[in-house]
Amino acid sequence: MTLAESFARVLREKPEKISDATSRKTHRRWDSLSHAQIVVMLEETYNVKFTPLEIDEITSVAAARALLTSKGIVVT
Repeated sequence: MTLAESFARVLREKPEKISDATSRKTHRRWDSLSHAQIVVMLEETYNVKFTPLEIDEITSVAAARALLTSKGIVVT
């Protein structure tokens, strides 16, 4: 599953409508509950744990990709 597909599942959106530009500010379904679901989904999918500071940094798909990459995880 790609990162876009993962976000699409949580945000109840078609994967092709998810891009690196998708963010908390641009997507109407990205609220505090879905943010928590995104964090859990990322931690489970990529077998990683985020610190509270890192959780706050996940403000867009691009930010999630960068954070995962910084932890040495290859993201498609």
